[in-house]
Amino acid sequence: MIISEEKNTNRDLEIIFEAKEFCIYAAVFDAMYAVVETMLYKMKKNEQKPFLVILVSAQADNLEHILLEQKRPSDILVKIDMLDDHYALICQDTKVDGGFHFSERLMRYLKTSFANDIYFAVMDIRSAHYTSKEIIFEMLELFCNAKAQEKSGEVVLRSLKR
Repeated sequence: MIISEEKNTNRDLEIIFEAKEFCIYAAVFDAMYAVVETMLYKMKKNEQKPFLVILVSAQADNLEHILLEQKRPSDILVKIDMLDDHYALICQDTKVDGGFHFSERLMRYLKTSFANDIYFAVMDIRSAHYTSKEIIFEMLELFCNAKAQEKSGEVVLRSLKR
């Protein structure tokens, strides 16, 4: 990449990605691509109903254990980041209201477990018209916006439908 001297000396330029945010994007994409691709394949064959993707991060000593304890047997838990606690839950055959209530219940549980900096982003996928890449990047944008807007302790929700 070539950067002109004029742009290189201007320190007031807005940064598109912070390095940490970029690393989260890459880690989420790597961890989730195969799972989302499989879900979309099943959906296209009418073997899978709409599903939810929930991204969760929190400062908690036992977040993975709590998520494993609270999820249903059909929910798929994906660990995203080894350094920070970032997880994805893919909830099969789950409607948006059920996913929202599950996220709220999990949020309350985490708060009573003395977790801090809790972020939840819930993406409702109702159609197989999106690619895996589009779903993952839309999900990441929702999650990173929630963090940038400091929406800790809130459940942020978005539906993808065409």
